[in-house]
Amino acid sequence: MARKKRSAGMRRRMQRGFAVLALLLLVVAIAIVAVLDHRVTEQFEGRRWTLPARVYAQPIDLYAGQQLSAQRFADELERLGYLAAGNADRPGTYRRKGDQVSVYVREFRFADGPQQARALKLGFAGGTIASLQDAQGREVPVFRLDPLLIGSIFPIHGEDRIVVAPDEVPPLLPEALKAVEDRKFDTHHGVNPLAILRALFVNVRAGQIEQGGSTLTQQLVKSYFLDSRRTLRRKAEEAVMAVILESRFEKADIMNAYINEIYLGQDGRRAVHGFGLASQFYFGKPLAELDLPEIALMVAIVRGPSYYDPRRQPERALERRNLVLRVLAEQDVVSAEDAAKAAQEPLGVAEAGRKGGSFYPAFLDLVRRQLRRDYAESDLTETGLTVFSTLDPLLQQKAEAALAEELDRLERSGRKAAKGLEGVVVVTTPQTGEIAALVGGRRAAFDGFNRALDATRPIGSLAKPLVYLAALETGRYTPVSFLADEPVDLKLPNGDRWKPENFDKQLRGSVTVVRALTQSLNLPTVRLGLDVGLDKVARTFEELGLEQRPAELPSMLLGATNLSPFDVAQMYNTLANGGFRSPLRAVRAVVDESGQALKAPELEVAEAVAPEAVYTLDRMLIEVMERGTGRAAKRDLPSGLVVAGKTGTSNDYRDSWFAGFSGSHLVVAWVGHDDNSPTGLTGTTGGLAVWSRLMGSIVTSSFEPMLPESLEHRWVDYFSGRETSPYCDGSAVSLPFRVGTLLEPDPECAPGTEDTPLDSVLPDAEPLDSAPPEPGFP
Repeated sequence: MARKKRSAGMRRRMQRGFAVLALLLLVVAIAIVAVLDHRVTEQFEGRRWTLPARVYAQPIDLYAGQQLSAQRFADELERLGYLAAGNADRPGTYRRKGDQVSVYVREFRFADGPQQARALKLGFAGGTIASLQDAQGREVPVFRLDPLLIGSIFPIHGEDRIVVAPDEVPPLLPEALKAVEDRKFDTHHGVNPLAILRALFVNVRAGQIEQGGSTLTQQLVKSYFLDSRRTLRRKAEEAVMAVILESRFEKADIMNAYINEIYLGQDGRRAVHGFGLASQFYFGKPLAELDLPEIALMVAIVRGPSYYDPRRQPERALERRNLVLRVLAEQDVVSAEDAAKAAQEPLGVAEAGRKGGSFYPAFLDLVRRQLRRDYAESDLTETGLTVFSTLDPLLQQKAEAALAEELDRLERSGRKAAKGLEGVVVVTTPQTGEIAALVGGRRAAFDGFNRALDATRPIGSLAKPLVYLAALETGRYTPVSFLADEPVDLKLPNGDRWKPENFDKQLRGSVTVVRALTQSLNLPTVRLGLDVGLDKVARTFEELGLEQRPAELPSMLLGATNLSPFDVAQMYNTLANGGFRSPLRAVRAVVDESGQALKAPELEVAEAVAPEAVYTLDRMLIEVMERGTGRAAKRDLPSGLVVAGKTGTSNDYRDSWFAGFSGSHLVVAWVGHDDNSPTGLTGTTGGLAVWSRLMGSIVTSSFEPMLPESLEHRWVDYFSGRETSPYCDGSAVSLPFRVGTLLEPDPECAPGTEDTPLDSVLPDAEPLDSAPPEPGFP
């Protein structure tokens, strides 16, 4: 009897223990569920994603008279992902028939407001837009093409995505996802027990996790809330959170979140998340414009973005896509006929990095750096800003082509030193200081060392115009002042002696200022700089826009100063803009996620140097192109185009430079080796060749600066400096002088003589470039 009582008491104690344990487990479970519920609800109801800033190029303005051919327009539409179709009857489509192009331009929200989608008809003639009409045949004054997306600003190794609203998703996509990935999506409550049991059986039999029974909701939870570990604990959390998500939010909301969240590939350092960005990444066009075979491929990639990568594994991706098409037909999502037709289509994937991706890495790097002056890193990588940049895609394409083609030509020339050359091109619009194009290397789409911003090299004779500008500002020199072209022997502070020479090692005795600059003579330039003062010359560098004044050493006068191509562009942009300095900028406007305009870099303009001095210098730089070291460019430039510029060659031919400008473009070109080895190229044979190839391929205007009231043009002899007439001999040049300046007349050719003008081209014996300082200076 006592034994029975003890046994009953033990059972009661065990029952109470189990009850307490069960209650405790229930409390713990409730607490865990409550924590997970709070986490799911709070994260999902707030800002669901951190959205990187998206950067766009300049839009192309369409208007009658615009310099644009039908072929170039069609090429640009292809780049933007427009589909060539029989009828341009929906946004993102176009039809070309000879010189007539019909296009349905997409809607786009610009910084100054939204622009609605619109059907347009364009007629082309002689490389220009001859007519621009709407669908009803009415004339349209101007219309902006939607701009090219050139990249995003996201954290290193971070996620990137384009968030799409439900009305931006083609109806076929969610139906296809359900048919292939989760057929019970509309009826389950976050998990599918039958699918889980099936996967459990397979995994137990295999002794490891080989198959998942995840619903779309579980996949979303895994991607959005959890890590990629495949453990039982993580799977349990995933299932609980999926149930919570389904209980708190509508199916449509969950589907849209899935479409925006799921991982679909890798683009270098950025992870491509969501179908919105994946559509741009793989096809170069918005998600709403995808057709059946493209949607099927995207759904196929969901199962394994690396395994089914259509660029690296096209056969595997094609097989999986066609399997998806068969499933869609079996589930009556599409007709068997449409599925069979779609299966015959190629993958249609755009070239990597060439459509919808960041294929202007050097320019985008500049955008990032400039934005970080005004915005916190979190603003740029998380808040969905839209950045409108200054990049001109057509000009950028020409700049890339000019550099690559010229470097290829140099390599084919057989010069041993020309192997492996690199280069940079920077293009600005002088009046605004906007960077229209920036090529950071021979492989322009390679995201690596940005030579345009970070490669600092000796600028050689590009420094000489600054010496002459400093001299002109003193008022003691004119274009026909005489300089001694005689030996220079300087004792340096360290005891060494500096003995620079002219490029051809010749001495000319006495030369005019204009001749010394035009022929890039070293010795007269050094003497001029020493007379003006190293401090004054160094200050001129700073006035033109250089942030840090160069070291005040004699070698500075001949370009021993190390600068980047961007630094050179900043200084020469001031020369091209009549002495008015504008900080070079790559950003026009920034708007937030709601379309509200935010702070953008302001157009800053300041008078850096006296207009009379810079006008006089610019006229002499025109003579550089007419009769000096830049005259070789004439063969590539349109007849009558007036340009100004200067060559530069660093010591031992290591760097080849040219900086020059027309009325609407400044272009700086650099050619050299990354290891700083000699190239065998002067500024004429390297940098100028790239410059002239580019300048000759674009639509630009002549450089025609406004003459200051205090100056007047006079005809003078290039060699003697005497006042002469253009009708006497070929050495007459028109240059500015202060009104009333007394000039010595040429006794043999006084002003007003009516003889026939002679050829103004100088003898070929004149040197084409001038060498930089010899080694041995500090």
